[in-house]
Amino acid sequence: MSADNTIVVLRQGPVYRVAHVQNAEVLCDDSNIEAKKEYIRANFGKKSYKTLAEAMLAAANKLLGITSRGGYVEYGIQIIQLRGFKLVGVPRPKADDAPVDEDLSEFPEEQSDLS
Repeated sequence: MSADNTIVVLRQGPVYRVAHVQNAEVLCDDSNIEAKKEYIRANFGKKSYKTLAEAMLAAANKLLGITSRGGYVEYGIQIIQLRGFKLVGVPRPKADDAPVDEDLSEFPEEQSDLS
């Protein structure tokens, strides 16, 4: 049986947010922006992280907490970046607290041998 769940590290501008969610494909669907905004509001709290490393540590701790209780995360941890997307009502850190663009190469994309 499919759990259809994942832990998402969501980058929105200068901050990262982490949540254990189902149906994460909503975040990649640009056909309904209002649904995407509502999904983010419903699933991601106000807690934010300034660096990818902090967010990944929080995601790993969530994963460990779920699996140590016998739970299952079907799609593991995913990093999703939103560009040009504003979510009103979610606080952002001051500009001088913003991280520089980080190198995501340490998290390579999954390779497929179907090509």
